[in-house]
Amino acid sequence: MSRQLPLAWPAPPFARLDQFDATGNETLPPLLQDLLSAPRGAVPILLTGPAGAGKTHLLAGCGETGRARGLACAYVALSRWASFDGDALDALSGHDLLLVDEVERTAGIRAQELALFDLYNRLRDRGGRLLMASRDPPSRLPLVLPDLRSRLEAASLVPVQPLPEPARRRLIAGRARERGFELDDAVLDFVFRHHRRDLPALLALVDRLDRESLVRQRRVTVPLVRAVLADAGLAS
Repeated sequence: MSRQLPLAWPAPPFARLDQFDATGNETLPPLLQDLLSAPRGAVPILLTGPAGAGKTHLLAGCGETGRARGLACAYVALSRWASFDGDALDALSGHDLLLVDEVERTAGIRAQELALFDLYNRLRDRGGRLLMASRDPPSRLPLVLPDLRSRLEAASLVPVQPLPEPARRRLIAGRARERGFELDDAVLDFVFRHHRRDLPALLALVDRLDRESLVRQRRVTVPLVRAVLADAGLAS
């Protein structure tokens, strides 16, 4: 197997399908469950949506669910590929379920587009299931290979909507509660006024607040959040 093959799972343990807040994306979980239980050779799915919408979470969750069902699963983030060689392509195409993240990162790079096209064909020829993710749909990607564009457009294109703010507030408050502290309404109001609102950044802030509250022996209050954001250069 190629040493370039980036098969490390992409997300922490909470990135499971049953931990995905489907507010605004209610059709997604059953659709992905159908892919996992579909016969070999099912139509590929391409998730599209902005950074932070939960695409990697969904890929990771499908991989964990597939593994639990005995499927051979692999995840590859295309931004991490320095090269695509034959050994890597062959290894990836032999899986029951392949999860391909960051499809947009290959657009305009002919060698990588060819490799992705080859991987797509090998996997389909062997009957594997394919779940992909991209920030943009194929029609908006600057692809140089018409054949790759046609393959991607033949997949089921499924938009992933970012969580609305009330759902994000609930989610990060719940994550804080799991860690043993509370984010009250005043703290949440301050965070959503002075910090990035995309979900990965908010979850990272919960982790930081957890550490800082222990180090400083202080409750998580607005003054503590203000100090943490200022020290990290994160305040807006």
